[in-house]
This record gives sequence, C-alpha cells and structure tokens, in this order.
Amino acid sequence: MSEIESSFSSKKEAALTMPIPMLDISPKSFATRDDF
Repeated sequence: MSEIESSFSSKKEAALTMPIPMLDISPKSFATRDDF
C-alpha cells in the first residue's frame, strides 16, 4: 500500500509540474479544458 501511495503522490506532483496536467485536479487544468 505504501508503494501505491508513493507512486500516486509522485504522479500527482508530475501532473502539477507538467504544462498539461494528466489529472484534472487543479483549477488551471479546468481553465485549460474550458478554454479548449
């Protein structure tokens, strides 16, 4: 379970760092989707 949580956390950070977030969790991503 610890590994899964760590992996998820890592993906979350990567998504937030990436210009195009893979996970729609931040308002920025929603704004991008709306604009698109």
